[in-house]
Amino acid sequence: MKKILLSFLLVFVAVLTFAQVGSNIKVDELSDAQILQLIKQAESMGYTSEAQLAQVAISRGVKQEEIGKFKARVEKLKKQGAGSQTTEKSTSGTGREYSETTDGGSITNEKKEDDVEIQSKIFGSDLFKNGSITFEPNLRMATPKSYIIGPDDKLIIDLTGDNERTYDLQVSPEGVINLEYVGRIAVGGLSIEQAGSKIRAAMSKTYPALRTGRTTVAINLGNIRSIQVTVTGQAVKAGTYTLPSLANVFRVLYVSGGPSQNGTFRNIQVIRNNKVISNIDVYDFLLKGIQQGNIRLQDQDVINIPAYDKRVEISGEVKEAAIFEVKTGETLQDVINFAKGFTAEAYTAKIKTFQNTNRERKIRDISASQYAAYQPKNGDKFVVEAILERFENRVEIIGSVFRPGVYALDKGLTLAGLIKKADGITEDAFLNRGYINRLNPDKSQYFISFDVAKILSGEEKDIPLTREDKVTISSIFDLREEYTV
Repeated sequence: MKKILLSFLLVFVAVLTFAQVGSNIKVDELSDAQILQLIKQAESMGYTSEAQLAQVAISRGVKQEEIGKFKARVEKLKKQGAGSQTTEKSTSGTGREYSETTDGGSITNEKKEDDVEIQSKIFGSDLFKNGSITFEPNLRMATPKSYIIGPDDKLIIDLTGDNERTYDLQVSPEGVINLEYVGRIAVGGLSIEQAGSKIRAAMSKTYPALRTGRTTVAINLGNIRSIQVTVTGQAVKAGTYTLPSLANVFRVLYVSGGPSQNGTFRNIQVIRNNKVISNIDVYDFLLKGIQQGNIRLQDQDVINIPAYDKRVEISGEVKEAAIFEVKTGETLQDVINFAKGFTAEAYTAKIKTFQNTNRERKIRDISASQYAAYQPKNGDKFVVEAILERFENRVEIIGSVFRPGVYALDKGLTLAGLIKKADGITEDAFLNRGYINRLNPDKSQYFISFDVAKILSGEEKDIPLTREDKVTISSIFDLREEYTV
């Protein structure tokens, strides 16, 4: 009995507390903190089900018609969770790991859906999220001659011939190797080819057979060092990444998620020693398979992804509808080419364009002759419509002919000519009368009757046909059925 009285007392106190907010409460006016407080108080009273929470809300002044909104708010708050999540990943084949940290936070469902919808339309947005294309460097290939040696690299030096010896040497933080009987050789900052020449020259003093060719030396890279590269700007996951020193720009873009919704795909910058040394247009790879500017990175390089400058959208009868980024000087024809051209059903004579002005929107029609000259503006939306579902030169004949169907309206085609195209009339054709169903200019229909036998014999003047004429020649059997009682 005491427990029951205590429960009633708690409900009464809670109602009084919440009543301070006011009666006839609108859910939209309640803060998340107030909703959470209500849930917490209800749970403390043992009310955990959705129906019980709704009853508590009604008792505190929430209108019955607002309960749907209240339930949606409760569900949303239960699903939301703030926090930090760190994922350890390894680049296959290297054994090295890097961390990705994402901070949780709330965001309205409407905005999130809009962002996802826009992101999915952006041309190339899935390139660096595609698990099948990782741009991972091949660590088992021969050492590239242009590879730049740095600290922690291991050089394998093989002597063969009159002298047989193998050296496995690690490059010191100062960029130096210490070669037995030869001394210290500075190789940091040199390409593998340059370092090979320098090492060979230094060893020839200790191994004279190198000068005569009786001994040869081969210099290769053993263990590959790691480098740190920083991604800045409009990246999905900007930050510093540890990668093998054979990694290129596309590999870093892949591990960082590539450009974000506002990032450019057309002007990604590689910065080394505070100078831009390469600009990458990802469209070269997406459209042509060319990795222009995809250079091998060095330690402390910076990849900067600026915001896009101009984007347009093309939809409708194109092979790949998407949002495309447009450079200065590119035209509507370039956008059509980005979209892989028109479909077979496209109306290519004209494209409808929706544009943004300083105050409002406007529509413009761009004819085919202007495609190569029109330079799109930021925010333009091009709509390629389908051709009309009609024929410019179609006529049809049905009924008692050997080949009923549609035929091309050749220049000067007449009724007798169409019957001839249909291989003539059948034996059961009703010869006294046929009909032509013809369209008026206002698309209304009217009928022209004719004597089939006289048209074919030439006794009656032949009738020139027009587009969409439909000729009917009945069968005598059809007419008998009509008069059957």
